[in-house]
Amino acid sequence: MFLNLPYISGIARQIDLTRFCRCLFLLLNSGIPISTALSLTQQVAVKQEIVRAIAAAEASVIAGSPMTDGLRGHKAIPPLMVKIIEVGERSGSLDKSMEDLTEYFEYQVTNSLNNFIILLEPIILVAVGVIVGGMMMAIIAPMYNLIGQVGSMK
Repeated sequence: MFLNLPYISGIARQIDLTRFCRCLFLLLNSGIPISTALSLTQQVAVKQEIVRAIAAAEASVIAGSPMTDGLRGHKAIPPLMVKIIEVGERSGSLDKSMEDLTEYFEYQVTNSLNNFIILLEPIILVAVGVIVGGMMMAIIAPMYNLIGQVGSMK
């Protein structure tokens, strides 16, 4: 449920894409066949839309089509990523393309998280101020009542 919040959902998707690209890069660089590598990379994704896109890419590869045919119809996969993977497939350097995508998505995740933290700081500051103010009122108000009662006894 937490991963479906508006801004957090985008960050989670970017993190999943980063994991997918890094895992596929490492597996392809190790010499593992692409169909096996795609099968293994499904396990690193958290969001189901990414898992479905990877499964479609695996099915496409098993059927003898390019991996990009399976990735194309999914809204979770950015068109830029599909184009870079397509270039990597055609040139025979898919592992290098996945490495470049990993670096790009890591940069995007870092920027998104920094922006999120910048937006979250004032909200946290106000929340802490309200909590501290409420605690002070809870402590000081009874003291003033007690002092008022002692002053009225004279």
